[in-house]
Amino acid sequence: HRQIPIHHERLEALKANLESLQKEIQQTEEQWQKELELVHKIQELEAQNHANESEAFDQINLLRKDLADIQGQQPLVFERVNSQIINEIISDWTGIPVGKMV
Repeated sequence: HRQIPIHHERLEALKANLESLQKEIQQTEEQWQKELELVHKIQELEAQNHANESEAFDQINLLRKDLADIQGQQPLVFERVNSQIINEIISDWTGIPVGKMV
């Protein structure tokens, strides 16, 4: 049997990269959960009939601010989905610019 030479430096670099990616996945999943929870709260408040509409409105605006703060420039969960968002997602997946699809 031929043995494959072990490159310890390369192996350590790959292990470090794997660990980094696993942390990134965990952070992304945590962000996704937070965004999803806030979007559900917003949708629940909008669906309910409130005796005090201004209080509900204020609460919804606070939740939307929290959502925007968590999302930053890379939202994972959208409160509302429209054709623009769908086009951007498909463009990200396929690499085809939005203008070429429409």
